[in-house]
Amino acid sequence: MFCNNCGYQLPDGTKFCNNCGKPTTAPQTPVMNNQIPPEQQPLAHQQQPVMQQTPIYASAPQPGYAQPNAGYPLPPIDYSPIVTPPPKKKSKTPFIILGVVAALVLVVIIGIITSGSSFTPEHGTIDGNIYTNESIGIQFEKPDSWVFATDEALADMHDGDVSASDYDDMVALLEENQYVQDMFVQSPIGSTATVAFEDISADPSITYEEYLDNSEDFVGTSIELGEMTDKTIAGKEFKMIEASASTMGIDIPLRYYLRKEGNYMILICTGGISEAALDEIEDMFSEIE
Repeated sequence: MFCNNCGYQLPDGTKFCNNCGKPTTAPQTPVMNNQIPPEQQPLAHQQQPVMQQTPIYASAPQPGYAQPNAGYPLPPIDYSPIVTPPPKKKSKTPFIILGVVAALVLVVIIGIITSGSSFTPEHGTIDGNIYTNESIGIQFEKPDSWVFATDEALADMHDGDVSASDYDDMVALLEENQYVQDMFVQSPIGSTATVAFEDISADPSITYEEYLDNSEDFVGTSIELGEMTDKTIAGKEFKMIEASASTMGIDIPLRYYLRKEGNYMILICTGGISEAALDEIEDMFSEIE
């Protein structure tokens, strides 16, 4: 049978057209030679072209348009253009988060690298029998008979052109000379105590053992080093090494006290005629009151 509205061929008994959706009439008996009886022919002004029984689709897909799917019955053709949605912009949030994390990590790394370099050595002061160095938190009180070296005498102990006024800027003085004696005191019988700084920024990871291997460079004599132990002086932790210096056939007991602070090595050296004398000198150091 055929749809009375659009002429689409339908299975017999179909009540509604699968093509146009209009209701159909009872099944029609095909007329031989495809002729319609005269009484059923519409008037000329009412005649409408008979639509093809099978829709004709484009032989090749047209770009940008939807193509119908094959099947029976075929649905109406939808020639609406396919609109491709614009690509979604990638969120910058992950990159911002990664940037913040990277910045925090960098801050932590820089903090680790520079945390040990905040120490700034300063020149100590002498008031009567008491030497005080605020930067290392240590003071030394000598007996009346002992003598402190003046800044002029300290400057003369260094190789090169060093003056007493250079001690006003200890950091700059260390940059020029690397090793600087900040305090020197001596007893009438030759016992001594020295407080010094050394700039180790060229090798801040140097160990105490490696540092002592070069001890002859600043002492200028043959030194025999003993074992290293931990020692607390003036409330500060130091590495202590018992040693002895041989000069003119005489062995002089020595003690080195080492403490690393950032890019600097704090060195206290004491010398005396006996171990008991070294113990007495050690007791002269104390925390700043």
